[in-house]
Amino acid sequence: MPLVPDIFENYFKNLDAAEKRGEFRRYIDPNEINLDDPIYKQKEREVTKSAGIKQ
Repeated sequence: MPLVPDIFENYFKNLDAAEKRGEFRRYIDPNEINLDDPIYKQKEREVTKSAGIKQ
């Protein structure tokens, strides 16, 4: 979804500012986040794989 990166651009900018102020600490490198593969799709793949369902 091409809209997602635009929405999160401001969010990431605010997180960067909070990190510089010492109010926020990242657990994941922001460059490793794939906005084209949301968590619900990852979980869906795990469920179908564990159930032996071919896609």
